[in-house]
Amino acid sequence: MSRAAVNYARLHLQFIQASCPDLVRVLAREGKLDQYLESVGNQAAERYLALIGSMANSQAVQSLPPKEKVKALQNHPLSADEIVMNEIVNQPRHEHNHK
Repeated sequence: MSRAAVNYARLHLQFIQASCPDLVRVLAREGKLDQYLESVGNQAAERYLALIGSMANSQAVQSLPPKEKVKALQNHPLSADEIVMNEIVNQPRHEHNHK
């Protein structure tokens, strides 16, 4: 796993420990917790990279003057991270995990 994936997995574990402790117990008992967290971490890291690429290549950014383009690109990591946290990391469960 990439460093970003490991970090997202850690954050997701903290979230589900607080919001869904039963899920953590079930996954741990079944020996699936590490696999589940790795999957969530990888999903989050992939989504982050896709968002950054999409944002950087958007017509709105490409049409900006150079200085404004740099400013816009500097804000993209924070925006992408916020989206990933809301869409993936701070969600109680993912449909293709834990079956």
